Amino acid sequence: MLVAALSTVVEWYDFTLYLYLATVLSRVFFGGGETSLLATLAGFAVSYGMRPLGAMQFPGEGRLSGLALGVTVATAIFGGLIPFLAELFVHLTGWTALPGAMIAAVALAVMPVLLTMPETQPRP
Repeated sequence: MLVAALSTVVEWYDFTLYLYLATVLSRVFFGGGETSLLATLAGFAVSYGMRPLGAMQFPGEGRLSGLALGVTVATAIFGGLIPFLAELFVHLTGWTALPGAMIAAVALAVMPVLLTMPETQPRP
């Protein structure tokens, strides 16, 4: 229970820090134009909107089964490596749309697996 409370505190601290620094992030990452703050806040909205999907994907009662634990660990490892791999591939190829193509390819590869796993399979 303590770990859940601590992770919630860290998560909300992250969201609060992101919103506090939104004007700085908009200048650094989006050039500070007219729509830069809107783009920064849209990034926040997407991340905030994904929270319930993550909770549905990894429910608390099934998290410690063998298959769900493997999926959770793989998501943590590869999710942490994706920004570094995306930057490396953009640097090597020069194609700036490559991170989006990587996300689409991973989503297409993972979706059949998620639909056939007993823990995430749609129930009739």
